[in-house]
Amino acid sequence: MTWALLLRYWKYGAMAVLALMLGAQTLRISSLKHDVAAEKAARAADITTWRAAGVQSTANALQQARSIEQQQQKATQDAQANLDTLHARYAELTRLWLAARADHGAPGQAHLPYDLGGAGGTAATAPETVMVEATDLSICNAALETAQGWQDLYRAQHAIDRTPR
Repeated sequence: MTWALLLRYWKYGAMAVLALMLGAQTLRISSLKHDVAAEKAARAADITTWRAAGVQSTANALQQARSIEQQQQKATQDAQANLDTLHARYAELTRLWLAARADHGAPGQAHLPYDLGGAGGTAATAPETVMVEATDLSICNAALETAQGWQDLYRAQHAIDRTPR
């Protein structure tokens, strides 16, 4: 009779085992859902952090670009001021040249009576050492001013620190 009872009630035992297995699987699925939700939350936090870092990095780069642009503008303005100073200096030299030409009465050439070294000295030089054609003086002055202005601008722009921060 025990076999008969076992055969008769085996369905209930199998259903109980099946219920236990389903309960265990349900707990596993619930645990996996919880793990997936935690992973999604962590990824969302990562994405938010990355976006904030990108925005901050962009803001830093823009600020550095503005700083470099301001430094370049200042360097350009300084170079222009130096060029204006050179222009005034060579205008004075031209005036002195014309005065020297008028004093010496030379038809095509005259010497500049001042030291051209830029030290501001007024030591007279011998006419044989410095000779300038009247037609070339303004061309020479303009070329020299331009060359010195470009050199000053290049040095000032090259000195700006462009290292990313």
